[in-house]
Amino acid sequence: MTLSVSSSPPGATVVIAGSVVGKSPVKARVKRYENMRVTVMKDGYQSASKIVYVADKRDAVRFTLKKIP
Repeated sequence: MTLSVSSSPPGATVVIAGSVVGKSPVKARVKRYENMRVTVMKDGYQSASKIVYVADKRDAVRFTLKKIP
Protein backbone atom coordinates (compact mmCIF):
# COMPACT_ATOMS: atom_id res chain seq x y z
CA MET A 1 0.00 0.00 0.00
CA THR A 2 1.41 3.39 -1.01
CA LEU A 3 0.48 6.78 0.39
CA SER A 4 1.70 9.78 -1.60
CA VAL A 5 2.19 12.97 0.42
CA SER A 6 2.80 16.32 -1.24
CA SER A 7 2.95 19.84 0.07
CA SER A 8 3.10 23.42 -1.04
CA PRO A 9 5.83 24.45 -0.64
CA PRO A 10 7.64 21.17 -1.33
CA GLY A 11 10.50 19.91 0.83
CA ALA A 12 8.53 19.63 4.07
CA THR A 13 9.38 16.83 6.50
CA VAL A 14 6.65 14.18 6.41
CA VAL A 15 5.75 12.16 9.52
CA ILE A 16 3.31 9.24 9.25
CA ALA A 17 2.08 7.55 12.44
CA GLY A 18 4.99 9.02 14.40
CA SER A 19 7.77 8.02 11.96
CA VAL A 20 9.65 10.39 9.66
CA VAL A 21 9.31 9.04 6.10
CA GLY A 22 11.13 11.76 4.14
CA LYS A 23 10.62 15.13 2.46
CA SER A 24 7.61 16.01 0.33
CA PRO A 25 6.76 14.93 -2.23
CA VAL A 26 7.20 11.39 -0.92
CA LYS A 27 5.64 7.97 -1.41
CA ALA A 28 5.53 5.85 1.74
CA ARG A 29 4.48 2.26 2.36
CA VAL A 30 1.64 2.12 4.88
CA LYS A 31 -0.85 -0.41 6.22
CA ARG A 32 -4.18 -0.60 4.46
CA TYR A 33 -7.52 -0.03 6.24
CA GLU A 34 -6.04 1.99 9.09
CA ASN A 35 -6.41 5.54 10.34
CA MET A 36 -3.08 7.30 10.65
CA ARG A 37 -1.93 10.81 11.43
CA VAL A 38 0.07 12.48 8.67
CA THR A 39 2.00 15.61 9.67
CA VAL A 40 4.13 17.91 7.52
CA MET A 41 6.62 20.44 8.91
CA LYS A 42 8.89 23.03 7.33
CA ASP A 43 10.94 25.83 8.89
CA GLY A 44 9.15 29.17 8.57
CA TYR A 45 5.72 27.52 8.11
CA GLN A 46 2.98 26.30 10.43
CA SER A 47 2.89 22.51 10.75
CA ALA A 48 -0.21 20.77 9.43
CA SER A 49 -1.77 17.38 10.26
CA LYS A 50 -4.58 15.21 8.98
CA ILE A 51 -5.99 11.87 10.01
CA VAL A 52 -5.97 9.72 6.89
CA TYR A 53 -7.86 6.46 6.36
CA VAL A 54 -6.07 4.46 3.70
CA ALA A 55 -8.38 2.11 1.78
CA ASP A 56 -7.17 2.09 -1.81
CA LYS A 57 -3.97 0.46 -3.05
CA ARG A 58 -2.72 3.95 -3.83
CA ASP A 59 -3.89 6.99 -1.97
CA ALA A 60 -2.71 10.60 -1.83
CA VAL A 61 -2.89 13.54 0.54
CA ARG A 62 -1.86 17.14 -0.12
CA PHE A 63 -1.04 19.92 2.32
CA THR A 64 -0.77 23.67 1.84
CA LEU A 65 1.42 25.15 4.56
CA LYS A 66 0.89 28.68 5.84
CA LYS A 67 3.91 30.95 6.23
CA ILE A 68 4.56 32.12 9.78
CA PRO A 69 4.37 35.94 9.84
